[in-house]
Amino acid sequence: MNKVHHPEILNQLKDALRQFVKFSLENIMKKELNETLASLTEHTTKNGTYPCHLDSYFGRIALNVPRDRKGLLYLSTQKSAIRSFNFPPPLSDQWRK
Repeated sequence: MNKVHHPEILNQLKDALRQFVKFSLENIMKKELNETLASLTEHTTKNGTYPCHLDSYFGRIALNVPRDRKGLLYLSTQKSAIRSFNFPPPLSDQWRK
């Protein structure tokens, strides 16, 4: 595979990938929260978000993780994606920040 020799292009690509991961994970977590709240027998409501940082091969990603008022929910997304984010390793170290 050809290496990218233009740092500006590489930085723009890394930024785009970080934004994509952030957008995707936050939307998945919101959907999971909504579905879980709809199926709970105990009443609880949404209670905003809390910040979480995800270190990826493309740099640090600041996420807003949704939460419920009573703290009953633990999103499976948090466990699988946020706690142990295992993005496939890049082909070279040029992706690392």
